[in-house]
Amino acid sequence: MQADTAMTAELLGAASAAAVLGAGLGALPFRGTRRGMPTRWLAGGQALAAGCMIGIGYLLLEVGLGVAPGTAGAGLALGIGYAYGVRWYSGTLEVDPLPDTAVDGPHAARLVLVYALHAAAEGIAMGAAAACGLRLGLFAIGSLALHNIAEAMGLLGALVQRAGRAPGGAAAVAVLARLPQLVLALLTWSLLRTVPGLRDGTLGFAAGALLLLVLLEMLPGAYRELERPRIAVLVSTAAGGVVLGWAMLGPAGG
Repeated sequence: MQADTAMTAELLGAASAAAVLGAGLGALPFRGTRRGMPTRWLAGGQALAAGCMIGIGYLLLEVGLGVAPGTAGAGLALGIGYAYGVRWYSGTLEVDPLPDTAVDGPHAARLVLVYALHAAAEGIAMGAAAACGLRLGLFAIGSLALHNIAEAMGLLGALVQRAGRAPGGAAAVAVLARLPQLVLALLTWSLLRTVPGLRDGTLGFAAGALLLLVLLEMLPGAYRELERPRIAVLVSTAAGGVVLGWAMLGPAGG
């Protein structure tokens, strides 16, 4: 990857905060009604969000493998293990982020926890991308900001349509569940500035965590609610759009 302008803490914090707040836009379809959106549409949103995660994961892994294949590969394995282990340890492996039945209070709390843990892995990806430079950092954060809207719609669908929560309160919860993105983005970026030798392993780690979460959380519920060909088209379009967008707009000097 060609040389790029360095990211600053202020810009990273502002961009990550905007991405977190953007999750609140997922409440717009639920405004003024508790009927919300058809579950099929929510499943489509999950598929688009999954495609964004795949695209960002690919870009991060490509950067890491291009510099230190062994380190990035080890990080990939650790990221997969981390994402699975956190879900196992928290007792949320069986929690469906896109539930198709009524959601009570404890179930709603577990759902929010799932989304918060999910956001933490994305925050690591943001920070790792930012450690590579301004362009990749802002591109990754921007892509995940759009993904946040679609992903938040899934949580809002569960809270509003399945748990009977008010759309405004549910939107606030969706934003709070995204806060780990901001925190982990800043912590990861700070760590990699201090110890640059960890960068390529962290890029692989973030990619592995994102890919595991796509397969474990995002796609099972989407496949249950929407036809497989439509899911395939939506995921492929989003992932391809992220990769193509970076190829056209991102690389310094490109």
